[in-house]
Amino acid sequence: MKNGRLKYFFLMILLVLIISVLYKSFFSLKKPNTMKEKYNNQQNPFIVSKDSTKIVWNRALAFLKKREHTLIGGNVQINDSVIYMPYYNDYHKGASLKIERKTILDSVIFTIHVWNSTKPNEMGAKEIALYMNKGIDRLQ
Repeated sequence: MKNGRLKYFFLMILLVLIISVLYKSFFSLKKPNTMKEKYNNQQNPFIVSKDSTKIVWNRALAFLKKREHTLIGGNVQINDSVIYMPYYNDYHKGASLKIERKTILDSVIFTIHVWNSTKPNEMGAKEIALYMNKGIDRLQ
């Protein structure tokens, strides 16, 4: 009697393993991109059509507003083609960023630079670029 129950027990474990492997292999094909992959695929600088410029520029401002408590830098300076946040002190500690837009014919090129204590932060720049370009944010 024990051998019969033991046989069914091992058969159930085997079925669970087979089903889990099949489930994982089937659904791994449909796995969405991770944020890191999205950042890596984002171009910086990136180009948008001239009619989308206002939307993209407003996303830059919205990004800075959402992250104002996590970005430690100086006062944000905004003009018609540059958003600049210098270091908050002369020792260049914390974050600094610069978002530029340049019109070329019927397109606009956006370039984002982010520095953490004078070291370029490419992933941070691509995070901002992705939000500006596509509206995708890791905090959503």
